[in-house]
Amino acid sequence: MAIVYLIATVSPSSDATSPTSSSPSTPEASRSEADVGEINEVWVQIRDFMQLHKCTGAYLDVGSNIGVQIRKLYEPHKYAGKDPHMKALAARFGLLNEPTVAELEAGVVTGPAFWNTTSEVLPIFNITSVAPHCGVCAIGVEPNPKHTPRLNDLQASLRAAGAPVLWLHETAADIADGFTTINLHSGGGMGVNDVGMKVKPVGSKVSMFFERRGHEAIVATIDMSRLIWFVHNELKRNGDASSDEPESIGRGGMGGVRTKPKPKIVMKLDIEGAEYRVVPHLLDHDALCALDLVFLEWHETDTRAKEQNMLVARINRSLKKPECDTVISPIDDETFLYDGMEFPTDESVCDKSLE
Repeated sequence: MAIVYLIATVSPSSDATSPTSSSPSTPEASRSEADVGEINEVWVQIRDFMQLHKCTGAYLDVGSNIGVQIRKLYEPHKYAGKDPHMKALAARFGLLNEPTVAELEAGVVTGPAFWNTTSEVLPIFNITSVAPHCGVCAIGVEPNPKHTPRLNDLQASLRAAGAPVLWLHETAADIADGFTTINLHSGGGMGVNDVGMKVKPVGSKVSMFFERRGHEAIVATIDMSRLIWFVHNELKRNGDASSDEPESIGRGGMGGVRTKPKPKIVMKLDIEGAEYRVVPHLLDHDALCALDLVFLEWHETDTRAKEQNMLVARINRSLKKPECDTVISPIDDETFLYDGMEFPTDESVCDKSLE
């Protein structure tokens, strides 16, 4: 669960490698120099972050909310048990009872299978050699400005404890870089960490009436295919420091045949319906195949089943490419949605394990 993104059609950026390249995502003919500069600074920030920490792998937490999944990456020992709040959460979302026959046939998880369980991502993080190694950089994408203070504090605490993390807060997943507005009173999520809040179409102007009353705010958007390839290429550069073996990925750095193992990247994509826009964009730019593992949650399946089936077919065709060994997982780990764990202090999180 995360914020719902409702995004208008825009043109994708064409360069996935240059931190100073972006394409307008607003309907206006041009964007102000200040806006362009702000967008470019984000890519420089990501590049400097990854080069500083000499990342050997990456975890992209798209729809980060309050950052719990990234904490599970670096502090798995805190989240290894059962979440004491899951039963109450299940009751709030109507998932407390055993599933009906129809729900079982649809693959809906309810009852004890939902709330009486442990975190499903922890063992997978370990299998993929992602946790708790601090050579893996985590980048979170979260548009809700209400979470910014917590994410800033959490980022500072994790970095002080040795974990290389970067939150792109007040930023929404999209098919191009730009800006949009978020309705801070749009509801959703039944009061749980503001999940379900809506982001307006890219390029939407903030209403001065609602802005003065604190109902709307401007947030950035980021091109997800560009982010994936940008991270891929930065990891490749870090790996090339100790290897002269060439790699050819074709299409100007946006896909193709590899001659050596690709950098390891795991992504969670939980964007409450925006996957119907973002996933085709990833497929169009071969970005999905740049990933090792994707936790992909589908939403609105009751009203968009046909669209989902068509996208799943496209994904399956893409996965059949010789150079594409990406694994798509339906796991939606909602354990510890409220978190409740103390932030790390001055202790290192790099020597912690799941044991």
